[in-house]
Amino acid sequence: MYPVKASKLSQRRSSPAEGETTQTTFRMPRKEVERSGSDGLKGRKATCGCEGKVATDGTPQNVKEDERSEEEKKEGLCTECITSSATMEVLRDFCTKTTAHGFNHVVKSEQPFLLRVFWVLVISVGILMLISASYEVTYSSLIAQRPSIEIVYRDLYSTGMRVPFITICSLAGFWKSKLTKHNVSDALASYLLLAVRGTEIISPAFETNPARKTVLKGELDAYLKDHHLTLSEMVTLLSPRLECCREVLKPTLTGLGQCYTTRSPQGNAILQQTFAGLLGGYKVIFAVNTSEQIIYDSRIVSSPSLAEAGIHVSLSNFDLSPSVATSMQPLRVAPNIAASVAVSYTSLNKRERYKGALPWSVPSCVTEESFWNLTEEERSKIHHNFFFHIFYRTCPLLLTNCTLLARRFTNDTTAECHPSDILNHKVMDDQMTRCLDDHLHKDASENKLCEVTEVTQQMSHTTLVPEMLEAHEGITVIPDLTYSMINIYYTQLGYTEHKENIPTVFTWFSGLGGQMGLFLGASVITLVEVYFTLCRVFQILLTAFVATFCRGIRRCLGVFRDSNLST
Repeated sequence: MYPVKASKLSQRRSSPAEGETTQTTFRMPRKEVERSGSDGLKGRKATCGCEGKVATDGTPQNVKEDERSEEEKKEGLCTECITSSATMEVLRDFCTKTTAHGFNHVVKSEQPFLLRVFWVLVISVGILMLISASYEVTYSSLIAQRPSIEIVYRDLYSTGMRVPFITICSLAGFWKSKLTKHNVSDALASYLLLAVRGTEIISPAFETNPARKTVLKGELDAYLKDHHLTLSEMVTLLSPRLECCREVLKPTLTGLGQCYTTRSPQGNAILQQTFAGLLGGYKVIFAVNTSEQIIYDSRIVSSPSLAEAGIHVSLSNFDLSPSVATSMQPLRVAPNIAASVAVSYTSLNKRERYKGALPWSVPSCVTEESFWNLTEEERSKIHHNFFFHIFYRTCPLLLTNCTLLARRFTNDTTAECHPSDILNHKVMDDQMTRCLDDHLHKDASENKLCEVTEVTQQMSHTTLVPEMLEAHEGITVIPDLTYSMINIYYTQLGYTEHKENIPTVFTWFSGLGGQMGLFLGASVITLVEVYFTLCRVFQILLTAFVATFCRGIRRCLGVFRDSNLST
């Protein structure tokens, strides 16, 4: 790419007569300019010529100054001609040889003018659309990082599927026979139930009776002291007892009282369904003695019929604690009812969200295998557990220096919340709400789940005839017991996985390259060509600037020298 030589210009000049002022027309002489450097002009000469007019008054000094001014103007005009010519030649060379499409149609010498205008419009529209699309790609990939979802079905017919974690609770509360055996009155049992169920069951009449509060508090404290019991031990002592399946189910204290939940994988008792359908599921048969139900004191609790004969079943994924599961996904089965629960689940794979920038980096999230290696407190701050941990443990511990029974850890050293503390929680409802809001924003756990699972359940009911249990299940029916049965099964051994694909720098490059190819037929090579073209244009402009600057320095030195000579 070389500047085109300018055509020769002849110089015509007439000398003014002495003592008179004339206007002289001149033509710049042909001027050979040597240019060197990486702009491709080394060893070649460019000529330029421009016309102008100057005025002179005829005096020798003024004539000398006018000649110097004329010479400077000639050099300036010549430099501008060379710069413009060289820049146009560089751009013409880029349009001719670039890998992007369309630009060569603009600079073809044989191209008709209207067709050339048409290609300019096409390229201009393509550039505008490319800028708009590039902004959208850049914003979604690097700023907003909008994930794309890939849906995959995981078939597990060959390996089977783990049955969701099951939490079973009796709705009977405390047993009447145990109250009689341990000499606990119905009023004291009702008062004790506040420590289990929380503020939701407090009777308004009890809230406004401080004398009764004092009496029951003293009675409970005396009973615990005399029998050397903790509050949680007393609740376990009065609750229904599991008579079987202890290798599969373990006792746990929840907001509904004493419940039983399937053991963790560390206990090596995972329930696995190996073939789909109702016959491949698991049955849970729960028998409750109706004579064990008690009537709670309505002056203490809001409803005297809190004890029910049925069972409460919750199905959850590994990440939900039993206490949270009983609050979020309850299934209630009435006495003499058989329920069938068809279970399916979908998962959201979020591993890409917690990976580093490099494709081979390891995600920082928690998998199901690593979940059981965390401490109880760390597990209580993951996913849905976090809200319940703040509201039922952190805030009560902060405001009343105690923790609720359903949110205590193994070997917990904090104080247990007594019914009197629960009454204080009711009074401090506004403080509890503010405490919850504060901690939800600043106490987020660093442990995030790699895969979030949603369990979907469809339940159907039918009447359970006790005699059928004896005939088909081999269970001896006792007349005083009511039976509830639930059958849990997968309709298909597989699940749908929604995998998040978080955009990265590589995704941005891919999207940007697609937009460039669509609108201009360009590629990464085109970007390199644009870079080198801009460098060459910058070099030409820099050279012209340096020449102008040096010319200004010479002019200043010449004026300074002439002033010294005149003095």
